[in-house]
Amino acid sequence: GSYAFTDAMAVTLGLRYSDEEKDFELSPLGFPTAVRAVESDSWDDITYRLGVDYQMSDQTMIYASISTGFKSGGFNEQAGTLVSASTGFDPEEAESFEVGMKSDFLDNTLRLNLAAFYVEYTDLQVDAVVPVPGVGQESIVTNAGEVTSYGLEADLQWLATDNLTIDGTLGLLDSEYDKFNCNRDGDATTPDVDCTDFDVKRTPDVTASLGATYSFVLGGGGITDLNVNATYTDSFYNDIINSASSEHEEVALLNASISYFSANETFRVALFGRNLTDEEYQTSGLSVANLWNFSTYGNPLTYGVELEVNF
Repeated sequence: GSYAFTDAMAVTLGLRYSDEEKDFELSPLGFPTAVRAVESDSWDDITYRLGVDYQMSDQTMIYASISTGFKSGGFNEQAGTLVSASTGFDPEEAESFEVGMKSDFLDNTLRLNLAAFYVEYTDLQVDAVVPVPGVGQESIVTNAGEVTSYGLEADLQWLATDNLTIDGTLGLLDSEYDKFNCNRDGDATTPDVDCTDFDVKRTPDVTASLGATYSFVLGGGGITDLNVNATYTDSFYNDIINSASSEHEEVALLNASISYFSANETFRVALFGRNLTDEEYQTSGLSVANLWNFSTYGNPLTYGVELEVNF
């Protein structure tokens, strides 16, 4: 609940108790149906959130919070071996600190929100493809030791004129393993070693966007929006051992659209174009038993028409 100490300051406190139980049964591929993994486990935890909001003025509010999170453990339904199917993974826990500001400027035509955060994960749950003697490889969920993440997020919206709106976002992120052992070379016969120098999977250092929308009313009362926007995503890896085949390549994309909204809002029709510069970039990849690489790529130059009808 929340409690207002003054007209300007409020405190929010939340508390949650979680208790989860999972039953699991699996016969891995290639094993007789009589050979099964039958497991059961339960996990419980108490998490909380404490936040303070302070209204500095009618246009600016600052806040700070500390919170904890919990994700229960489980079992590997995609396991390719009986050992992995019978071995569960532990709960993931997190402790998060955040400070931020929400503000309006220039007669409420400019909105700027800022947030800085720091998060410590214990037993972070990650998807992993691991080598298995005599099998090749299997996909499992495993716990990646301890991870620290911190960063900054900003979003801005500016009503530059009665017709023109400009918006942008920026995300800066640094995630590091504090404790993590893994099989770095993909060889099932070698032991796990220290892997704290690897990048945490799916954590781009920089993400950003910038867009502009020009709106005007037509004679019949309908509204037309002209939009152009650009997005940027830094490179990152999709697997825990940072293999080149799993990399999401750095990419900047340009998109645009023209939309018409009927006066009574019963329908919308839009002409759109995405990835207008036709960038070619890999979004993910998976090495299959060191035989080939299964890769996916982002959509090429794409254009089309959308129709939306409201009944």
